[in-house]
Amino acid sequence: GVQSLGQAMKALALGTSAILLASPLVGTDEASSNSKQDASSRSGLAQSVASQGSVKGLIGYWMRGLLAGMQDLGVPNITALHKALDDGDLRLECRAPFSSARA
Repeated sequence: GVQSLGQAMKALALGTSAILLASPLVGTDEASSNSKQDASSRSGLAQSVASQGSVKGLIGYWMRGLLAGMQDLGVPNITALHKALDDGDLRLECRAPFSSARA
């Protein structure tokens, strides 16, 4: 699953219609205590996960972020984003980590 708004925006821009939120939902009121414990112990360290409140606020935050990302690309919604990709109007660039290093 995606862990950040940037990853979600990239996935949608590359043509996906849905994204899986796993880690971002850990700690919400709706997450079971088992999923909170499993997610916190994946790294091998037992740790508690701070409560983030209801998932409703988190989803609102993600939706506003995705809409802002689409606005930056000049498209109003996911359908238009996919159409821009299909029509060749949306161009994506892949950068290597060292490409921004100054010589």
